Amino acid sequence: MSQNLKEINKDYNWLETEVRKFGYNPEEALLVTYDGKGQIFCQKKEKGKKK
Repeated sequence: MSQNLKEINKDYNWLETEVRKFGYNPEEALLVTYDGKGQIFCQKKEKGKKK
């Protein structure tokens, strides 16, 4: 994750701020995408679904 953030000139503090806008912490995120134009998609991990 650190390398990916570095490649887009962002850091963990930026990620934390952006993910919290969705109502959770980065550790709760399954997927976070950033398109470079400021558009962010974040999907939360589902709890309790084990096969």
